Formats: sequence, structure tokens, C-alpha cells
Amino acid sequence: MGLQIEDGKGSGQQVEVKNNKLLVSGVVSTPEHYANHNQGNAYNLNFSATPTIGGCFLYFKNEGTLALNIEGIWLMNAADDYIEIKLNDQGTPLSGTAITPVNLNTTSGKAALGTFQHGATITGLSGGDITHKLHHANSAASKYENFNQDIVLGSNGVLSLYAGTGTTLIEGIVVFNYHGTNN
Repeated sequence: MGLQIEDGKGSGQQVEVKNNKLLVSGVVSTPEHYANHNQGNAYNLNFSATPTIGGCFLYFKNEGTLALNIEGIWLMNAADDYIEIKLNDQGTPLSGTAITPVNLNTTSGKAALGTFQHGATITGLSGGDITHKLHHANSAASKYENFNQDIVLGSNGVLSLYAGTGTTLIEGIVVFNYHGTNN
């Protein structure tokens, strides 16, 4: 007699096999759902600024030990503008105001680990690589930009947003989470 696999509930019933495949019933969830529901590590970062022309208006640094995954960003512009998203700016951010991400799981008690700032012109930064350019081609607009491959910030990774035209109100929400259990 070959290997016997039971149902796992102690009933003595064997599992069903059809076409040489084990029949199962399972629950599958997205990594985002798992990060929020199981780990309590999903956040929204609300920001608002009227940046200067070419100025950095959002600084976002992961200071946790886990990879931080940015799913997307909501942008609400009061008028025409374009925004450059950079990774890995170097330096110490100056002139910004600290902001606190909101945990999307009210039962977790966890807080995002990082430096998060917004302001008209955050200075002290240089370098970085432009990864996205977002354009609002008409006047006042609201848009969600999903990062199809996600943006992943390792420990001490930096994301910063720069205004192209500037001088108009830009509000938004960065949607992000951590995967893992050490933060």
C-alpha cells in the first residue's frame, strides 16, 4: 500500500485525488492584503504643498529593516503641472515639515519607520534618478498613478517628488506597505 494522506482534521478520511492531482480548497490573498490584514503594515501618507518651480516638495525615506513597497500615488493638482519622481536623492532634507503616515489597520499598533516630509522647497538634496514623470494636461485634476512594478525602497532608500511648473497647490497620498515581520 502506498502513502496515505489524510484530511488534516483527524477524521481518518483520505484526501481526494483526481487525474493524479490533489484536490484542495484554498484561500489566496494579494501581498498588499496580507501586509495589511496579517502583518498590520500598510499605510497612506497624506501630503500637501505649493512648491516652487523645480522644487522638491515630498521627501520619503525608509528607515526600517524591511523593504518598503510603494503601490501608487494619488495626486490632486490645483492647475497644470508635471511632477518628477526620483529615487536615491542624497543629502539631508532641510526646510520640510514632518508628516506621519496613517496605518490602514487600526488594530496593529505599528508605525511606519522613516523620515517623511513635505514643503514648498525641501533643500539639501542632490543626485537621484528620475523614474517617473507625471503630467496633468488640464487644469485642476485628480489622478491615481499605479506603479505597475511597485517602487521598492530598501533600508535607507529615498523617494522624492519635484514640481515642474510649481506655484500651484499639489496634494496627494502615497500608498505603501512593508512585507515581512521585523518592522
